[in-house]
Amino acid sequence: MGDRTLYWYSLWRGTEGTGVRMVSWERDRLGYLQPVRAGCGRVVSGAFEVAGGQAEVCFNVSGLGEHSGLRVDLVDDGFQPIPGFSGTDAARVSENGLSVPLRWHGGRSFGSEIGKARLDIRFDGLRSEDARLYAVYLREK
Repeated sequence: MGDRTLYWYSLWRGTEGTGVRMVSWERDRLGYLQPVRAGCGRVVSGAFEVAGGQAEVCFNVSGLGEHSGLRVDLVDDGFQPIPGFSGTDAARVSENGLSVPLRWHGGRSFGSEIGKARLDIRFDGLRSEDARLYAVYLREK
């Protein structure tokens, strides 16, 4: 609901108390990925294709700052870099938020011309272990 995830529950039988309870947390932040130490965090998504038009990627992330961030390369289904979206053109995520848009040098979106692709996400920086990745959203525009 909005920027909150809500979960309603009741007590187990045999316990004292009645009624329905609710707990909430920031949207989609029930679990997360976080490196155990600096320099070792990497996540590669499953393959996806943009059906038509354009798509953009947004991140639900926290713990980013001066010494921690994410580096994101777009690779093909065979894990080869896609020109304009990888290497020196890789996108960087350095701000915290529930839906931080990813920006490559050429802009925020890409289309079906890239074919099957994957996101190669690396936790980056001196304090990369501070970063928490909760969710990645691929949105067709």
